[in-house]
Amino acid sequence: MQEDFDPYEKEIKYYTIGDKTTLKVGIISDSQIIPEENSPNFFYQIFSQNLKNTLEVLKSQNIQALIFAGDLTDSGTPYAYDTINKIFDEVYKEGEKRPIFNFIMGNHDYWLKYMVNNKFCPVPGDIRQMQFLFYDKLKEKPLSHKVINGYHFINWGCENGSMDDPNQNVEWAENQIKIAYEDSKTKPIIVTTHFNAKGTVIGSNDYCAKNLREIFNNYPNIIHFSGHSHYSLIDERSIWQGKFTSVQTQSISYLELEHGFENGIIPCNEYGNNKMAGQNYMGIIMDLTNNKCEMQRISFADKGIPYGKPWIVDVPIDINNFKYTLEKRINESIPPIFKFNNEEEKKIILEKDDKIKSGYAIKFIAAFHESFVHKYRVVLKNIKNNKIKEIFYPSDHFLLPKDRKSIMRYQFNKTGLEKGEYNVKIYALESFGKESENHLEGNIMIE
Repeated sequence: MQEDFDPYEKEIKYYTIGDKTTLKVGIISDSQIIPEENSPNFFYQIFSQNLKNTLEVLKSQNIQALIFAGDLTDSGTPYAYDTINKIFDEVYKEGEKRPIFNFIMGNHDYWLKYMVNNKFCPVPGDIRQMQFLFYDKLKEKPLSHKVINGYHFINWGCENGSMDDPNQNVEWAENQIKIAYEDSKTKPIIVTTHFNAKGTVIGSNDYCAKNLREIFNNYPNIIHFSGHSHYSLIDERSIWQGKFTSVQTQSISYLELEHGFENGIIPCNEYGNNKMAGQNYMGIIMDLTNNKCEMQRISFADKGIPYGKPWIVDVPIDINNFKYTLEKRINESIPPIFKFNNEEEKKIILEKDDKIKSGYAIKFIAAFHESFVHKYRVVLKNIKNNKIKEIFYPSDHFLLPKDRKSIMRYQFNKTGLEKGEYNVKIYALESFGKESENHLEGNIMIE
């Protein structure tokens, strides 16, 4: 271990590959590999296989460079890094050419024995030791600048395990961006951090590094990739354009949801089974050419099946040609709708189920949307005293269309609700907030 280890790559590294002008890049994040061999957590048991499946898909797609946007490990242990190396060796056999790596550290890659009450509390030297371990095992500096076929990749990893201030050396980052900008004023400059830039992509108001957006605003040709939130790439808010372009990469371990849902932020079925959270792990394959940057979302869980239309940033990059500004996306979005074939499909049903912790499940028909329904707003009105309670359930939009259900069923918690009859109205919303004009309505009895 070296307390004086320098985590910054001292010089820009240059690479040429393939036709020397175009580039195919795989982009993934948050594998959070098991810290010890016998760790009991269910998720840990699938994360290594998820990483292997992901790399096999990327290899089959002939990627030439790989961005790994942090949290490679769940808590920065030698065992976790050795597991990652073993998986790479299994996918890329001895003598086979590997993609050019752009790996950064996430906050979890600093976590180990230094967590006290869920706070990162290092003693002097610990941060450098964790950075040295990352380098010693993966042979990549945590902070680096590479140029591949003329495209600049600035890899600005977390510089500590903090949830509040993970990107501290702003001077280093700004200097690297300025160098890239002077060389490529209209070509994409790829900047990768673990945390989102505040107020950009989905999740960036829940989890963000607060100083990023102010820096990136000065460079319209930045395409910024981030991980950390684990939010679904299926959500169209995963790409954002303002004064630059920002993209969040989901996770190849497990999904999370936005805050405020009735049954928590980890997707689970009505019985509390959280396997759904690891069912559809995704990432991005990006093609860089002289006239565009094209990003295709990929389901690694389903053997590399593409999802949705590619996101395209035209080159030369011109802020006036941005397609994915929030204003444009809201204007283009349409509300969901409930469609019924008969009166039976309009019913809202409250079922008793002893296998469910609360003892009840609420069931209703799924709404329709050309892309996906994001969530349901459920309004319960006590018929006796007119008291109203509003709750939100997530749809299963984070799954591929073939896996989504036509009937929604959720655990129903009657805590805080008096016994009696309730009028229930259910509305569907898409991800930009537009709500269905029609709704479901019916009465239920809470005993």
